Amino acid sequence: MYGFDKKAAKGSVSRKERLIEDGPGSNYRTIDPKPISFFHDARVDVEMYPTAWGQHGVEVTCPDLNYDSGLRTFADEEQATLWARNQYSDLISKLDSDPKFELVEAVLVRLLEDAS
Repeated sequence: MYGFDKKAAKGSVSRKERLIEDGPGSNYRTIDPKPISFFHDARVDVEMYPTAWGQHGVEVTCPDLNYDSGLRTFADEEQATLWARNQYSDLISKLDSDPKFELVEAVLVRLLEDAS
C-alpha cells in the first residue's frame, strides 16, 4: 500500500503489520552486519595485544613508508588504542597525500573503469 495509511496513524495496526512495507528497499538487510574496524586500510598494519605484565603492547608498521614503530607498551587498553589510532591516522594521511600513491590510485581507478 502506498501513501498515507489511516489505520497506522490511528494506532490500530499491530507492530508486525507496521514493519511490513511495500516498495524497493523496504526489507533491506545487510549481508555482513559487523561494524568496519577503524584499522581497515591494508597499507598500515596495527597489532594490539595484552602483555604478560598486565600492560598492552602495540606495533604499527607501514612498508610503503618504511615505518616501524617497534613495540610500545601502555598501562591500559585505552591508551594503547588512542596511540595506535593517532599513528594510523598520521600514516594514512601521509599515504593519501603522497603524489606517488595518488598516481597509482588513479591508474587503478582507470583500469577498473575500463574493465567495466
